Amino acid sequence: MIKDADRRAVAVGRDGTQTEVPALRVEVVEAVGAGDSFAAGFLHGWLAGEHLQTCLRRGHIGAAATLTVHGDFARARADVVRRLLAADHEQWAGIRFTGADVLEPVG
Repeated sequence: MIKDADRRAVAVGRDGTQTEVPALRVEVVEAVGAGDSFAAGFLHGWLAGEHLQTCLRRGHIGAAATLTVHGDFARARADVVRRLLAADHEQWAGIRFTGADVLEPVG
């Protein structure tokens, strides 16, 4: 998997096919912890046996949530994650993640 900053992420499947997902546009509050959150989201999907596109989207959602708060971790609400994962390519590309009304409290 390759994370290309705020542009995209690319994963290569076992059969050699590439899956690319553009990054969410994010209103950044603090740029701390996004890489770890991306990896955690990606691995969550991978361990659940999800398609690479879904794994990459989970990574982007985790990074976006973390970038919208002070500190190094945040989590998007489950209903928001379901909606984002179900978005078609055009809808996904148009999303601007601000954190407002999409985050759940952590700890």
